[in-house]
Amino acid sequence: YFLADCQFLHPAYDQAGLEQLHESLFAGYAPGVPKERLIRARLYEATGLIKCAVRRVQLFEHDWASRTAALVGRAQAVLNDRQFALVMPRHTSATTKPEESNEGRLSEPIVQSAVDSALVAPSTGGEPDISALAVGLDRDELVHQIGLLPASRWPWGVPQEVRIQVLSCHWEPHCTLEIVLRTQSGCHRLIGKVYATDHQNVYQVMERLRQAGFDPDAEFSIPLPLAYFPSLRLLLQERVEGMSAKEIFEHGDERQCAAVAERSARWLVRFQTVAAPAGRISGIDRFLSSAERKCRLISERDGLLAGKCEQLLERLRAAAPSFGAISTCAGHGDYCEHQIIFAAGRTAVVDWDLYDIADPARDVAKFIVSLERLAMRHFGGTRALDGAAAAFLRTYLEAGGDPRVPVALPFYKAVFWLKGRTEAIQTRTPGWRERAEIMLDEGLRSLSGRQASHITPPAP
Repeated sequence: YFLADCQFLHPAYDQAGLEQLHESLFAGYAPGVPKERLIRARLYEATGLIKCAVRRVQLFEHDWASRTAALVGRAQAVLNDRQFALVMPRHTSATTKPEESNEGRLSEPIVQSAVDSALVAPSTGGEPDISALAVGLDRDELVHQIGLLPASRWPWGVPQEVRIQVLSCHWEPHCTLEIVLRTQSGCHRLIGKVYATDHQNVYQVMERLRQAGFDPDAEFSIPLPLAYFPSLRLLLQERVEGMSAKEIFEHGDERQCAAVAERSARWLVRFQTVAAPAGRISGIDRFLSSAERKCRLISERDGLLAGKCEQLLERLRAAAPSFGAISTCAGHGDYCEHQIIFAAGRTAVVDWDLYDIADPARDVAKFIVSLERLAMRHFGGTRALDGAAAAFLRTYLEAGGDPRVPVALPFYKAVFWLKGRTEAIQTRTPGWRERAEIMLDEGLRSLSGRQASHITPPAP
């Protein structure tokens, strides 16, 4: 509880200082104490952090969201570390503390025997048991490559222990991992993305964004890109500890949801204003082709929906922005509540695999449609988060977003309502027709400016 109170009283608590506090406290407490008691101490610390977040939130005033997110994030980190981080006895190693060379690199590459263990733990989130990409990741080579990083990027010393856990697997394909490295300075939790093909371009885009001002100390940020290792096809980046926008939209009150929507809008305006465009151009033809394929699939599966599909396509073609009316800018490609994390003093946006160049209305529409779908799944109706969506669009325009966005917004919203559910429609999964009809109706209502009021169809 002492550690929890310290973290509550220090809202800008930095990771290095936190680890130093743990080290100092446990250095005097740990000798002769059973390991089980040390683990229980970390569990009590996590409990204390949650109590601080719940009971003292009224003391946080205007920064309640970031303070609460920071405390909950720290509690999660403590639970994840309870048998691995600072409370556990240090493994002895023959590796000496690295010295920096004149070039700012570790003077000696990692000695392979310095790795005490390298575990791959499967995800417990219902994803495929383990990806072949993760299994094929050479942990010794990972440690070696980290040892070659400039000290400006990896100042924490030689990794002595590595733990890898699969967080999610995708069929693009890539695999997202949590990589925990223990060094003499403490435990460092990172996110790794290992790809089937080379994706150094993603690291380069993130690095350019960092240089443009989206660094970890900025109000509007991205995860710090640490390195890309071509031999491993691995992108290594900061793990941002905090609360996702999705969690707040699902569990927050109306005021909290509006505040999150406003911060998300300001981040997007900053990104579209500052970031240099990079990647492929996502033009109107691409979106129309996608809509045509989905409508064709729905019509083939149920002829009774063919008329509605054709009506939607006609309206989409009529509403499509003309080439001369489109202004393009840097695009995230998947800007939604899943990708936005609120930490102490910062709003960070993750997952840059789909970066591109697009109409600024595209990312705005993606965010709003994603909110509507979240409302349908979580609250049973597509309109449940309309207040947050309105706050997002209003703040976007007031903060200096492209003023032409409202004109193009109905087109992109209709397109995004047609995204997804492809496999369910192809295989006629129970409930597919009801969901397909919602997609069509929401698309038509987006184009007509009217509001739909769908409820979630019965679960299959």
